[in-house]
Formats: sequence, structure tokens, C-alpha cells
Amino acid sequence: MNSICNYTKTIITVSYTEKDNGPIVSPRDLFPTLPSSHANIVQISEVTYDPALLPKGIHPEAKRTTIYQGFPTLKSKPVKVCPKS
Repeated sequence: MNSICNYTKTIITVSYTEKDNGPIVSPRDLFPTLPSSHANIVQISEVTYDPALLPKGIHPEAKRTTIYQGFPTLKSKPVKVCPKS
């Protein structure tokens, strides 16, 4: 039986494949066993990037009036500001 949740500190890519890879068992029985899987899992062992080139902050083309699920914004939460005395 396959288990796709046993990767630690690695990056994986998952894509669909026509081939049935058999059942998937959840670690520690957290979820029911899936009878079949069409997931093709590739483990990426090395990622190379320049940290100085990574974008910082909000994306320049992001709409500030739009709420993006999973990304906190100041528009999505009420904020109380109390001036210091």
C-alpha cells in the first residue's frame, strides 16, 4: 500500500496519471483508506533560488479591495486603534 503523507522536510509535486497506483493509507488512521489513487508523486530533492530575488510584501498587481481566502488582509478583520496617552 502507498502512503503519500510520509514525506518530511521535502518538496513534492503531485500530478494526475491514468495509471491506478493502488490504495492510499492515511498515516495514523486519520482518514479512511482510498481504494485507488491516480496521483503521480515526484520528490524534489534540490531547489535553487536567490533569496534577494524573492518578492516581499503584497504583490503589485493584487487588488487591495479583494479578499483572498487564506491570505490575511487588514480589510478582512476589524481593527481598533487606540492612541497612546
